[in-house]
Amino acid sequence: MTPPFGHDEAYYRSCAQKIVEAKPVSVQITGGEPLIVWNKVKPAIQCLLDAGICVSINTNATLVTEEIATFLAENSIDAFVSFPCSRPEVFDGIVNCSGAYERALNGIKRLIAAGVRVSLNMVVTKLNFPYIYETAEFVCHNLKLSYFSATKASFPNNANSEFRKQMLSLDEFNEMLNILMKVKRDFGIRVDSAWVYSLCGFACKDTMEQFGFNRKCSCGKYSFVLDSDGNMKACGCDSRSFGNIAEDTFATAIGKMTQWQDGSMLPPECKVCSALQYCGGGCRSEAFSAYGSYCALDSTANPHDFILPVLEGPNLQEDNLDMAFSCPGKVRFVGENGFVRVSYRSNYEFITREAAMFLQNNQCFTGKQLCEVTLSSKSAVQQWLKKMCSKKLLVRCSEQEPDVCVVQESRFWLSATPYVENGIPQYVIDYASADHNSKRYI
Repeated sequence: MTPPFGHDEAYYRSCAQKIVEAKPVSVQITGGEPLIVWNKVKPAIQCLLDAGICVSINTNATLVTEEIATFLAENSIDAFVSFPCSRPEVFDGIVNCSGAYERALNGIKRLIAAGVRVSLNMVVTKLNFPYIYETAEFVCHNLKLSYFSATKASFPNNANSEFRKQMLSLDEFNEMLNILMKVKRDFGIRVDSAWVYSLCGFACKDTMEQFGFNRKCSCGKYSFVLDSDGNMKACGCDSRSFGNIAEDTFATAIGKMTQWQDGSMLPPECKVCSALQYCGGGCRSEAFSAYGSYCALDSTANPHDFILPVLEGPNLQEDNLDMAFSCPGKVRFVGENGFVRVSYRSNYEFITREAAMFLQNNQCFTGKQLCEVTLSSKSAVQQWLKKMCSKKLLVRCSEQEPDVCVVQESRFWLSATPYVENGIPQYVIDYASADHNSKRYI
């Protein structure tokens, strides 16, 4: 949700109430800079929180006050903060504002002191490319943060040709990833790159395994944008609107986003690529802004040199069927037209109603017990357990003996898909596979 500057508190509340009706897992407040209108948007954020929705905020932190930091901390609102460089002169030069570095640093320190979970992201161009490593070192040693993200800048639709000269080349993009790997080794912190990239652009297997499978474009399928004028979009980087919140519902807007859902905007090279189910085809908005076509390859794609083997799915290094698992009390179950969305904060999975009933009826169970009651294969159960645990939707039980499972009358599938085929909801093991990236189930 992008806060508009020209609207009053009532407008924000109205937008928030309509968002609540759509039952999202999470809402990210972004901009521009949302803290400019903090007093107006705060009641709307409270409305989202009261509905049990996970809220996060994107900010440059220059306007963070003690009151704002306290509110974010008390409501478990994470802050994703843009931090261009640890050198003040480079920072101020990039944002074209004298003193911005000091104000941002003070705001970040207020957030940290209040107990807000802060994640710093360095959007990288040629201007700050030489300072990635030292900025990460500053984040680790001076701010004592255990997460650092460096993200390749994309070409904005409204940017001039001069800005294009600052974009990283494919070689520089891969060197950025190599630097992040060095940061991980040297400082022992978690590293990330907060964008959707094409797998064929990764120059080595190590960086691909670290960064290539973290994200796949979900625009128009699982994630949607409400802009400053109330327009509903598939992607925040795209100018096209599919309805307005004042007149339409998210369901009707999503129903018009078929191009984002049916693969028609994918480049020809991606449609025949065996890695599509893992990659998703990169970023369509970035392809449009960089090359003028949604069906173009994005700037990180390099299919002609894609010689790395396609991974065969998650590597199950341990047999987790003897382990005991439980579903934490803070996990939410929300019914969605024949299946259930299970979520914790911003993490979620779609599962069948029968699987949801099993989790709710069994406080502690083993992987073997789960195998006995599902239609899924042993390897599928292992993969499902690993995925659910990675998202904190399941946790390992203590050493206590697992309870006797409450078994439904018939065996059931674990995963459900939010897509349909010929109007019928499909229950598949991997709903993210390329074969099922078609229409969203509304």
